[in-house]
Formats: sequence, structure tokens, C-alpha cells
Amino acid sequence: MCVNGCNYLYYMNRYILSIFSLLCAAALHAATINVNPGSGTLKTAVTNAAAGDILVLSNGEYTESSVKPTVALTIKAAEGTKPVVKLSGRFEVKAAFTIRDIAIQSTGEAIRMVPGTTAYNVTVSGCQLSGCPSYFIRAYNTDQSGPYIDCLTIDNCIFLMGGDAANTARGIAATKTPLQVKSLLIRNSTFDGGEHGTG
Repeated sequence: MCVNGCNYLYYMNRYILSIFSLLCAAALHAATINVNPGSGTLKTAVTNAAAGDILVLSNGEYTESSVKPTVALTIKAAEGTKPVVKLSGRFEVKAAFTIRDIAIQSTGEAIRMVPGTTAYNVTVSGCQLSGCPSYFIRAYNTDQSGPYIDCLTIDNCIFLMGGDAANTARGIAATKTPLQVKSLLIRNSTFDGGEHGTG
């Protein structure tokens, strides 16, 4: 007889099944959405997106003010293209966020990360960032009791930060890192120019 052991196994199996069901439900609701170039088209797609959606950008220019994803989201280029997102504001994220193979031109910060309901990951991959006069990617809010970003990953990106010695651009900024970003991973990326020179 295994009264306690069997009860434990029964509840563990039910727990695992529940988790699996939730993951499957999330996967079923996620959608791939094609977005066409234009003014405000990306912002509209982001506003209407559900958690887990993948927004695929066609080739061309997207002119946007601030774009504020509030749910886990992926924005990526269509296969073989390099769309350009021109921001007069910024991407302001508060949930898991991946952006891939996009040229981002911003007159302010390109990506600002703010506290969400839970800690989340941010991945910037294959992107070229330019135009930002101050911070390209910035962790905002310094009054946290613990990190709200689990991992910030920068992979195969180019930061064109300007060659002017007076340019104060910074590639990545987190002024109180232990209370903002738990870990940072940078791979195969170039930071060209800005306050701290080329390299």
C-alpha cells in the first residue's frame, strides 16, 4: 500500500497536466500577423495583439510615435527583408519582448523597459539601431525591490551611435542594474561611436 506516496503522485500528475494544458492553450491563442508598411500600422497591430503573437513586418518603412506593447510579443522581419521602423518616440515594453532583423531609427530612446506584472525577458536580435541621441536601450525606474528584467539579450546587432565626440549616446543604460536587470547577454554585436568611442 502507498497511501501518501500515491496521493503525492496523483496530485503531481494533476499539477503537471494543468501546466501542460495552460501552455497548450496559450500556444493555440498565439497568432502570426502580417503587418504592412505605413504610418501607425505597427502601433495598431501591437495595440490589438494578444500575448504570444508574432508580428511579421513586410519590407518598407513604418513611421510611428511611441509603441507600447503590454503583452508578450515578437516583432520580426519577413524572410529576406529588412524593414525600417522610424520612431519619433520609442518602444516601451513591460512584458516579454523580442524584436528581430529590424532597422530601428529613433529620435529618442529606441527601447525603454519598464516594470510589468512579472519579471520578463527582452531579446534584440539582428537589428540595426541608429539616430538615438541618448539611450538606445534603457532600463527605466530605479525604485524596485528586485529586478524586473530576467535577461536582456543583445545578439548580432549594430548600434550606430555617431562619431561626434560630443555625442553622448549610450548603447545600453541601467543606472541601478541589480534592481533592474538580473542578467545581460551581448553576443556578436558592434557599438560604433557615442560617448565612449568606437568599439
